[in-house]
Amino acid sequence: MRPEYLTMCAFGPYAGSVEIPFSRFGDHGLYLITGDTGAGKTTIFDGIVFALYGEASGDIRRPDMLRSDFAAPTEKTYVELVFTCRGKQYTVRRNPEYIRPKARGEGMTKEGADASLVYPDGRVVSGSRQTTKAVEELLGLERSQFVQIAMIAQGDFQKLLLAGTQERGKIFRKIFDTGCYESFAKELKRRLLETKRGYEELQRSAEQYIRGILLPECEETAAENAEIGGKEQAPTTEAIRVKEGLEVKEGIPEKEESWAEELRALLKKENAVYYVGEVERALEGLLQEEGKRQDRRKELLSGLEGERMMLQEQLGRWQLLEQTEAQRKEKQVLLEALQKELAVYKVQYEEALGEEPVARQAEERLAVLTEQMNRYEAFEKLGESIASLTSVQEQEEQKIKKQEITLQRIQESVIDGESRLQSIGRPDESLYLLKMEEEKAVLRQQRLQQLEEMLQEAGKQGHLRDMARKEFTQARQESTVLGKKYVDLEAAFLSGQAGILAQSLEAGKPCPVCGAKEHPVPAKAETCVPSEEELKKLAKQRDTALSNTERAADIAASENGKYEQICNALETWCSQEGIWNLEDRESREGEGVLEGRVKSLEQEARGYLQEQSWELNGIMQQHRVRKQELQLLLTEKKALEKELLQLKERSTTLQKEQELCLQELIRCRAQRQEKELQWREQKSSLFYENRTEAEKDVQRLAQKSSQIMERISVARTALEKCQSRIQAETHALELLKAQTEKEARPKKEKLLEKKEKLLREKEALERQQEISHVLLQTDEGILAQLRKSKKKLGRIQESYQMLASLSDTANGELKGRQKLAFEQYIQTVYFSQVIREANKRFGTMSGGRYYLKRRMTADSLRSQTGLELDVFDYYTGRLRSVQSLSGGESFKASLALALGLADVVQQHAGGVQLDAVFIDEGFGSLDRESLDQAVRILQELTGGGRLAGIISHVDELKERIERKIYVKKGMHGSRVELSV
Repeated sequence: MRPEYLTMCAFGPYAGSVEIPFSRFGDHGLYLITGDTGAGKTTIFDGIVFALYGEASGDIRRPDMLRSDFAAPTEKTYVELVFTCRGKQYTVRRNPEYIRPKARGEGMTKEGADASLVYPDGRVVSGSRQTTKAVEELLGLERSQFVQIAMIAQGDFQKLLLAGTQERGKIFRKIFDTGCYESFAKELKRRLLETKRGYEELQRSAEQYIRGILLPECEETAAENAEIGGKEQAPTTEAIRVKEGLEVKEGIPEKEESWAEELRALLKKENAVYYVGEVERALEGLLQEEGKRQDRRKELLSGLEGERMMLQEQLGRWQLLEQTEAQRKEKQVLLEALQKELAVYKVQYEEALGEEPVARQAEERLAVLTEQMNRYEAFEKLGESIASLTSVQEQEEQKIKKQEITLQRIQESVIDGESRLQSIGRPDESLYLLKMEEEKAVLRQQRLQQLEEMLQEAGKQGHLRDMARKEFTQARQESTVLGKKYVDLEAAFLSGQAGILAQSLEAGKPCPVCGAKEHPVPAKAETCVPSEEELKKLAKQRDTALSNTERAADIAASENGKYEQICNALETWCSQEGIWNLEDRESREGEGVLEGRVKSLEQEARGYLQEQSWELNGIMQQHRVRKQELQLLLTEKKALEKELLQLKERSTTLQKEQELCLQELIRCRAQRQEKELQWREQKSSLFYENRTEAEKDVQRLAQKSSQIMERISVARTALEKCQSRIQAETHALELLKAQTEKEARPKKEKLLEKKEKLLREKEALERQQEISHVLLQTDEGILAQLRKSKKKLGRIQESYQMLASLSDTANGELKGRQKLAFEQYIQTVYFSQVIREANKRFGTMSGGRYYLKRRMTADSLRSQTGLELDVFDYYTGRLRSVQSLSGGESFKASLALALGLADVVQQHAGGVQLDAVFIDEGFGSLDRESLDQAVRILQELTGGGRLAGIISHVDELKERIERKIYVKKGMHGSRVELSV
């Protein structure tokens, strides 16, 4: 990549547009960028970096700080760079986001950031991010890599030369992006600590599980076993041992605290997994013993349940006998009550039978009414028909009334419409007459337009006539002047010729003109005699002027004739219109004053034109108004005629509808009278006024008959049920007497005492079984958790050991080893490559005396090392620190280190070749010889087609480097001058 042309506008210290044609420096060699401090030398490189990546070369100035403070509000800030890459030319243009004063008014305005990249084929990439991405893909370098390769800043590399391991490591982390290795080491340490916390958490969890183990109460269990027959055996020796080692009862807090301390101490040791395993095995034995005891308790409970069932059966038989005796007594009492009820039911049944004739009469009346119900239905339909006919009759009467009112209104509207038509008259005839008048007005308007055109033509032709007269007068004056001048010139010419002839006369010889031999008064010779050529030339001018005068006279006569024709036509038109008298014209011609006649004619014609135009405009305006009124009247007349026609048709339709309504009304009246006669005849043959009253009586009779029959049926049913119950209760009482006489009654007290004893034994076993179940359930859960914890502790312990080894190695914390972290180890590889490249130039610059070398051993195992730098002195044969070098030697070493670092960064950037580099300051500490060596090294650096720009203000460099860029600082901003 090589910059060809750089343009910066309102950028940094540059107020206006600055152009730097790098292509004038050629394709290789050195050039110097020199100028005052703060003038903007490094800003040139900042402009290149900003154009490519949208940021300055350093990290201090942000893009929004790059606008020049010297720039005018209307000046735009941008950088444009033309560069070549792989033999092709590209153009990138970019402007930052900045705030500038408004060009008009007060306040500030914001300019947005933008960029574009133009490819050789004309393709364009727009947008800041898209352009930066395209540049990175094109160059194969990010901004940080480009800055490290393209800019060799001596101040930074002086720090790199004298830095220690930690400081140099920070610099290499930024240059070679080794922060990922540091992050890797930190991540290992974080995971190690996280694993350790997980391990400790599992230890605490296991401790809690063990503290929650429940153990059987041996003394209490033995007492219960003795109470139920001594069948339960004592706990095993192993269970007692586990109890003594793990028991944490509330009643012995001292023992619990000592056990907890012992537990925490054991779990903190490396054999925590083994200890949890021991507890697991002891707990498994305890659970097995408790399970056996629980099985034995189940057998005892089963035996007690059998005895309880036998005793319960005996108690059941005793209770059954007592219940039978009680039932016998109840039956006896119930039988006596039923005898009394039977007597009551007999009385009620006889009373109900006495009402049966009344029910028979109601049924007969009900049959007659039922037969009439169908006639009621026809009677009601007849009434409904009468009501319907009445409603139709009323509707028809209302309809006829409305039709009469509507007909009356229609007749009134027809009369009004015909009256209005008569008042309107015949607007169509008026429109025709108005149209004829308009046509006359149009013709009159055309005649006036003809007058206007004739007046315009007369004015135009009068102007042409005046111009022709003027030209004729000028030509005649010129011809007169030239004629007079010719006469005078001819006389002078002839007089001059006589003088010349007189000079040749001799006494006694004849004159060639008159022949006289004596010459008493010869002509005197003129001092200024015109030549024959001048006379001919003036004669030609005179003839030309005469020709022009004749031609002008013809033109003037022609234009005057045209003007008179137009005036005659205008007079004829005016005489036809009566505004001009031909006799007046003849009197004026006699006077011979054409101009006055035309002027008077034009005034009268224009006055007439104006007067007639106003009159015609008024007539046309009146016609337009009258035409609109007639059009409205014509429209109204057509609408009225159409409306009258519709009203007459509507009147005819209503009259027909009215006749039909009258016919329908007569028919309804006749039907209604017939229906009323039938209705009166049917009403006289019915018991009730309407069907509703008849239905009420039918319902009353039916209900009365039903109630009587229901009372008879209920009384009969109650009597029969009571007789049946008496028979059944009597039979049951006899059976109960037979049962109580056969069965012998056992002793109830002994049975109850034995039952209570069995219940106590059962409750004791069940309580002990519940305690054992809770213990098994709890301890089995704890055992399952302990097994999981043991597995997790084993896995985490293995992971912890592996992570501890990796973390100590990556972070340089191995005991008894050199403290070299993983990142520093990677950096030593880069550092060795940089030193190898730097020594290729440092040996030459130091005259073969010095050789840079990385320090391989640390002063102590406690301090971190690996990036320390020493210098080997071939003169003394000793290795010493680079800090012992003098100022000039330090510059050489820094320059060599910077060039070596640039080479290594370039190699690791995919072999990208930059054809242009910049070297910033640092040459002031060199003597003349060292300066020559440094320049020679840099020239060798540019020998392979590379262009190097040295940014410095050292005067010696100005003498050694011919090609220069002068950056000059001023009150209104900096400017640039080139010297090639």
